[in-house]
Amino acid sequence: MSEPVHLRDRVEAALRGPCGVDRGDTLLVALSGGLDSTALLDVLVRLRDRLDLSVRSATVDHGLRPGSRAEAQAAGAVCDAVGVGWRRLRVSIPEQAVRREGPEAAARGIRLRALEDEADRIGADAIALAHHRDDQAETVLMRALVGAGTRGLAGIRPRSGRRIRPLLGIRRADLERYARRRGLRWSADPSNGDRRYLRNRIRGSVLPAAVEAAGISVPEQLARLAERAAVDEELLGALAGELADRAREGGGLAVAPLAAAHRALRVRALAALAREVEPDCRLGERHLDAALGLLTGADRSAGADLPGGVRLERRGARLVARRRPAPPGEEPEDVALVEPGVTPWPATGLTLSARLHGERERVGCGPGAGITRAWFDRERLTSPARVHKLATGARMRPFGAPGTRKVSDVLADAGIPRELRRSWPVVSVDRTVIWVPGARAADVARVGEGTTRILELTMGEHP
Repeated sequence: MSEPVHLRDRVEAALRGPCGVDRGDTLLVALSGGLDSTALLDVLVRLRDRLDLSVRSATVDHGLRPGSRAEAQAAGAVCDAVGVGWRRLRVSIPEQAVRREGPEAAARGIRLRALEDEADRIGADAIALAHHRDDQAETVLMRALVGAGTRGLAGIRPRSGRRIRPLLGIRRADLERYARRRGLRWSADPSNGDRRYLRNRIRGSVLPAAVEAAGISVPEQLARLAERAAVDEELLGALAGELADRAREGGGLAVAPLAAAHRALRVRALAALAREVEPDCRLGERHLDAALGLLTGADRSAGADLPGGVRLERRGARLVARRRPAPPGEEPEDVALVEPGVTPWPATGLTLSARLHGERERVGCGPGAGITRAWFDRERLTSPARVHKLATGARMRPFGAPGTRKVSDVLADAGIPRELRRSWPVVSVDRTVIWVPGARAADVARVGEGTTRILELTMGEHP
């Protein structure tokens, strides 16, 4: 049996098995244009008839390199050639996010949010990512080096939420052989050789040295370690979930049952509470110690700041988690709204997604309800939109209401907490407020019978 067919069968088994893909599902392929994602797209296209799949694709363009637009367009051309619908998702990465999370983590969060938004738009059942066996080995080793527990050592899972990884059991060398046999063309990401990043140093130096020293397939052993850790974590996670169910009280967790439980279950229950606010919140030993300290400390109103903008607080006999505002000095004052794409607003843990379309029959007339979604006639907006903090005395003309109102009053009426209002995102065009996310849209640039180009804005949580 030839290698391409063999690899295709392995991907099919992964789709039907651990990835949990059903016949008739719609898959959104995250296509960077590199070897891994190009091979993944090719395999899925060859399987779509057999599995009755609908395959779509999107390329996230961070705009960090001069040639990024051309690279994205090349990826789009690949999709056109095989009859796969494709979109370029233009995003920007705020400097404060890079300073707070590092360039890799910041870019990853924005990229995943853009893909989730696109999956929502097209009704995709899953987002297919091209992580493979070597990526798994690098991830496990990297997490071991920073002292991760079993959850971290479980590495990348075949499915997490909507994100699936059908190539996780396949070595990169096998993918390259497949791509060459198929005559595929791909681009090389120059950042893969940047030694400033820990993953690149592990890939280029640490793993080869480990293979030479041990004389075994270290990547394979690390991948097996991840599988064993995942089995252990599944049991511990289930027991911690039962603990959290028993402790659930008033939007948080009661302190008494947590304090009486085994430490392994306490930390997992607290971590799960934090992930209710920020799904990608990853707790190190320092954060876990701070969280556990809230259970036993004498201060019944203490708090602990956790990664991802999460704050865990003791409120008498229970613990609650909430999203904290960005520290002073890190809040963006004024940024351009990315059209189309995703604009993060870390000060309040939100993102604003913008897309342009002509589907007037779907949105109707006016700006929409304006709470989490609003739409406008783009041709009647005379300048690019901007996102900014609330200006003192700013006013707007809410849709469906007589006259103008202070934006601060609109925020108060919408129930936005007082401590968040000064940092809340406001969308304006030429200094005219058109939308207060989570509250109201303005009576401006209404969508009407003659509208052909609609700007649709959606509010979501920062990834």
